[in-house]
Amino acid sequence: MYECAAGAAGNDFSLALELAVRDERTQRHTIRTLDPAHANTGTASGLVALLERVWRDEVAQPRATAELRRLMGHQVFTQRLASELRTDSLRLSGKTGTFLHLRHEIGVVEADSGTRVAMAALTRADRRAAQAPDIDLAIGIAARQAFEALRT
Repeated sequence: MYECAAGAAGNDFSLALELAVRDERTQRHTIRTLDPAHANTGTASGLVALLERVWRDEVAQPRATAELRRLMGHQVFTQRLASELRTDSLRLSGKTGTFLHLRHEIGVVEADSGTRVAMAALTRADRRAAQAPDIDLAIGIAARQAFEALRT
């Protein structure tokens, strides 16, 4: 992905970000890995379904899915889904993905009560920004609201 962006922008991350935002508006993709016709794509519901299958050991041997769950439980970046779900009674296992103007995270929130909620947040920025704490915060707020609505 980064090689493709570098090829289009000459290793200039700022230019690559500008191209990504511009191309989003025009639907003309200078960076081929951002073109859904030529790239891997996913949906929030598809990613949630994948998480459900991982938590049920349906995608691989139980040892492999247990290791995946363990690794996701050590999520380093907590500024998105976990930001509004920090309590002693909740655990979040997640995976963050960021590429140019895309900020995504999927995860499973588990309560001490046994309640589990799988969620996915897929976002696109409409402006150039290497960091966008407002988008990360919005993901966290939406995660909290979704968890509260779904656990009852």
